[in-house]
Amino acid sequence: MWDGSLSGDEVREIKYDAAEKLFWILGKSSISTFSPENKEVSKVVENENITCFELAPGKVIVGTNDGYFEIDSKTKKQTDDIQRKMPWTELTTVSNIDGKIWFGSTSGAMLLTDGGKFNYYASQRWIPSDTIVDIAKGPENSVLILTNNGLGKICFEEMTLAEKADFFEKQVRDRHIRTGFNATVSRMVNGDVTSGSMENSDNDGLWTSMYLAGETFRYSVTKSEDALQNVRESLDAMERLYTINPMKSGFPSRSFERAGYNVGDEPWRATEDPEWDWKSTTSSDEAIGHIFAFSAIAELVDQPELRDKAIMLIDTLMSHVVKNDFYMIDWNGEPTRWGRWNPEYVNARPLNVGDRKINSSNIIAMLQTAYHFTKKEKYKDAAFYLMNEQGYFTNLMRPMKEIGYGTG
Repeated sequence: MWDGSLSGDEVREIKYDAAEKLFWILGKSSISTFSPENKEVSKVVENENITCFELAPGKVIVGTNDGYFEIDSKTKKQTDDIQRKMPWTELTTVSNIDGKIWFGSTSGAMLLTDGGKFNYYASQRWIPSDTIVDIAKGPENSVLILTNNGLGKICFEEMTLAEKADFFEKQVRDRHIRTGFNATVSRMVNGDVTSGSMENSDNDGLWTSMYLAGETFRYSVTKSEDALQNVRESLDAMERLYTINPMKSGFPSRSFERAGYNVGDEPWRATEDPEWDWKSTTSSDEAIGHIFAFSAIAELVDQPELRDKAIMLIDTLMSHVVKNDFYMIDWNGEPTRWGRWNPEYVNARPLNVGDRKINSSNIIAMLQTAYHFTKKEKYKDAAFYLMNEQGYFTNLMRPMKEIGYGTG
C-alpha cells in the first residue's frame, strides 16, 4: 500500500496507462503522473483551465475551458498548440471509445473524425440537455451521453443504401401522404410527430415530383409492386393539378385541398366542384419539377398507360408555355410571378445574374424534353428560336465563374 498527495491541489480523476506503466492524475489545476515502481508523483503540467483528460495510444488528450491539447505520454511534453477549431471549446469531459475521441462540453457532444473534423450532437434532437457530464461506451454500438438533465443514447447502425431508403420510405408513407401528395408536416411540438399535422404548401407539386421520380427510379431497379402503386397514386395527384382548376388551359395548380381550409388566402380559388379549392400563382420551380418527374416515368416505367399519361402531361404543360409566349398564365390572364421564360424577362437580367443563365437553361431543357417524347416540331422550333434569335444559347453557356453579385 502507498498513499500520497498532490502538492497544493486535489485529485479529480486517475487513469492507468498500461503501456507506460503509469497512473495519470487529474487535479483542479494540474496533471501529474504516479509511478508504482518508484512510488513517485511527478507534475507534468500546471494549468488553471484544465477540466478533463483521457488516455489514447501514445498520448494524453487534455480538455480545457477553451479547447484541448495533447501530451506525448513518453516525453510528457505538450505536442502542439491548443486546438480551438471545434463546435464548442468549453469542455467538460473527454472519452476514448473504441479508438474514437469524444468530447463533452457545456454546449453539446462532439466526435472527432478521422479527417480532423467533428460530428456535433446537440439540442434535444440528440440529447436531453447540452450540458454534458460524462460520455461512455454503450451496448450494441451505441454511445451513452450523460447530461445534467438525464441520459441520452446515440446509436450507430450500419445499413445498405437500400435499407436507408426503405427507412425514409416508411416515414413518408406513415406521415406525409395527403391526396397523393408528399405533404409537409407542421406544428410539431418538440419533434413529437404525433403532435403535427399534414398541410398543403406552395410546393406540393414540386415535393411530390421529387418523390414521384424517386419511386420511379425504385420501380425501375426493383420492379417493386408497391413502388409502382405509389407512382400511380402520385401521378394521379399530379394530373389533377392540371384538371382541377377551371381554366383548362394546361396551367398546373400549385396544390388542391378540401374547400374551407384556406378562406381568405388570396392564392386559393374555388373550383367548379364546391368540395375542393385549388392554389394559383404556380412558379417555375414547380414546372421544372413536373417535367423532371414526368420524363423519368416516360423514360423508365414499362407500363404503357403510365408512360402515355406522363408524356401527355409533358405536352400539356409545355403547350401552355409555348402558346403563352413562354409564360405561365394564371387565372387572371397575367403571368405568375416566377413562371417566366420569355426573353423580355430573362434578358432583362444583367449578364452576371444567375437567373439569366438558369432560366435559359431550364426552358431549353424543358423544350428538348417535350420534343424528345412527343416529337412535335413546335418544341424543337421554339428551342432553336430562343437559342439562335434570343441569345439563350449564350446565356446558358455562360460560365458560372462569371455569375456574381448584381449592382444595386
